Amino acid sequence: MRWLIDKILGGIIGKIAGVILSAVFLMWGIAPETWFAEILQNPPHWVLNPWTRLGVVIVGVIVALAVMIVRFRSRPDLSKGEKPSGHTLTQYSPPVPSGLYTRQWVLVYNPSNPKGRKNISFNEDGTIGEGRNHNEWRWSYTNDHLDVWMKDNRLHNRFKYDPPSGRFHSTNDLEMHGMVKNQVIYQGKV
Repeated sequence: MRWLIDKILGGIIGKIAGVILSAVFLMWGIAPETWFAEILQNPPHWVLNPWTRLGVVIVGVIVALAVMIVRFRSRPDLSKGEKPSGHTLTQYSPPVPSGLYTRQWVLVYNPSNPKGRKNISFNEDGTIGEGRNHNEWRWSYTNDHLDVWMKDNRLHNRFKYDPPSGRFHSTNDLEMHGMVKNQVIYQGKV
């Protein structure tokens, strides 16, 4: 609603400013069509000066370089694990349970220890964000299973999503290389 009010007020203020500016031009005897035509037919002498043209080109090059430098420096450094700002879901993202990318999750990596839990996040590119280490390095989601992979590409743990509870429960498959069984991932924050 606020956006709509801002747009309406912006349009009204723009119209009023245009009417005032037109009235001022007419009072001074300046008609924009004739003024522009006169400048194009008889430009001021400083416009035709080669030094002016060279200065305009130099300023244009400096502005273009400054814009390129600012854009380059504001890009995230993916080699340092920085994430791009905003949502970057693509058509290649796997079909995952709602909220996997956007919600906060807690991994209970040691159910027998009350302090054996940590925050974990799942990046759209298949890497683990927060909570990443050599055991939880990347993830994949296939056949309704969330697989967490180790840095050396061995399967660390496989989870099955339980929609009623909104939790992922470890399947305790034999092919997993994780030593702790019965791990859980749930929504929340440590």
